[in-house]
Amino acid sequence: MSPSTAHRYALTLVELGLLERCPKTRKYRLAGT
Repeated sequence: MSPSTAHRYALTLVELGLLERCPKTRKYRLAGT
């Protein structure tokens, strides 16, 4: 999977509330953890 495709998937999961992104580290994690 290309990095751009992975990024689009991650953004979609953020919009759905399944992922959240830490603004300090810019890493993704599961929402609600």
